[in-house]
Amino acid sequence: MSITIGEQDYYQLSKYLRLACDNVPAKGIWLALFNEYNVGTRQVDLITLTASNRAFIREKVKRLTGFDPVDDPAEELSKLTRTQISEFGKNEKFISLKPREMFIEYRVLTSETDTQGYLGGCVEQILALGIKTVISVENFDTFVSITHEQLSVAVDTNKAILVVYRGDNKASPKAVTVLRKSNVGMWYHFGDFDPQGINIGIVEIKANSLILPTLESIRANLSLSQYHVYSRQNEKLLDTHMEEGLNPYLSLMKTEKLAIMQEHMCAHGLALTNVSLKQPTKL
Repeated sequence: MSITIGEQDYYQLSKYLRLACDNVPAKGIWLALFNEYNVGTRQVDLITLTASNRAFIREKVKRLTGFDPVDDPAEELSKLTRTQISEFGKNEKFISLKPREMFIEYRVLTSETDTQGYLGGCVEQILALGIKTVISVENFDTFVSITHEQLSVAVDTNKAILVVYRGDNKASPKAVTVLRKSNVGMWYHFGDFDPQGINIGIVEIKANSLILPTLESIRANLSLSQYHVYSRQNEKLLDTHMEEGLNPYLSLMKTEKLAIMQEHMCAHGLALTNVSLKQPTKL
């Protein structure tokens, strides 16, 4: 048998070895080490370790991974990039940050020029731009194609707008959350007009205001709604947000079972506006 140390294994090893625990669970990586190297004394659900047993495991882990589970806590390794991990570790993907986790995908839109494509930067770089109006966008296709003209009407500004992609399984939403906490200007969120889209803006993004189609444009374009999308979402989300100043929108959404995607809003030119949340969301 060959021992392989995975991410969760290392977390367990780091936790117990740093505390110099005498007893560890008789399962997972501990049981594997016991079976492979006869390390410790098993007592049903526990394995008892001596100081020499712990020293043996520590050295074995160092040889297998390149990291010392006592001196290199798992929590600290998880903050490093793959390149940094590679300096000492044998596996560049070992407990490292995801490649794009530290970065935000963004665009700077002005009335004179709209950027083509998008940029990537860390929170500090983006804050250094000094742009006070920030709009997070739920869907990537809308993020890369929306214009200053469309957004400036909704947020009533002729100044530069910072547009950030909310993130997905590739672009990490964590960095957007950090930027949101550091932002001192006005933060808007533009998402799908459906229960989950509303919830993302209020709960996940904690926006000051939501960008939505006007009520008139929604009523004139009910055919754009996708009932199957609405039906698989949690309708109760609407009730939890009724006190946010969105009552006319949420009542209409619930009555008509509406789910209108951002892409359809933009493609069909639905008029956009912003709706301030009734109570400022605490960060």
